[in-house]
Amino acid sequence: MRRHQEWYAVEGCFLDRVTATAEGLPACRRLVRELRRLGAGTVVLNLGVHPASGYIRLADLTVTFEGPWSTYVSGFTRPVWTARHSPERVLPSRPLVPEALVPLAVRTAHERGAAVCGPVTGEPPNPWSELTPALTGARK
Repeated sequence: MRRHQEWYAVEGCFLDRVTATAEGLPACRRLVRELRRLGAGTVVLNLGVHPASGYIRLADLTVTFEGPWSTYVSGFTRPVWTARHSPERVLPSRPLVPEALVPLAVRTAHERGAAVCGPVTGEPPNPWSELTPALTGARK
């Protein structure tokens, strides 16, 4: 965090591939506490799945789904406990979608209770190489 603050003047931190188990919660809590102490104004945890409920309280935003659009539409459901948390704190949707389906992906996520949605439109092997039009407001 310190190095990225010096090099890039970052104000927050995106932690990728965070474990979602209850056993990993104490270590994640310590890490987030240290990031906050170092000045991280925003902390995002990318778990890619629904975690043990304690993770939601740690971060400003928690990513609880990453995967293909077909999986998101056909089988992704939110655990009941997520309704106790602000929809602005849970990002249940980072589906990989064709650019033409971005409006549908955003609408579907909002219908399922998400205040934030970040459909990914890039191509493998690095679909995150550029921001999705859903986040930039741009269209190609």
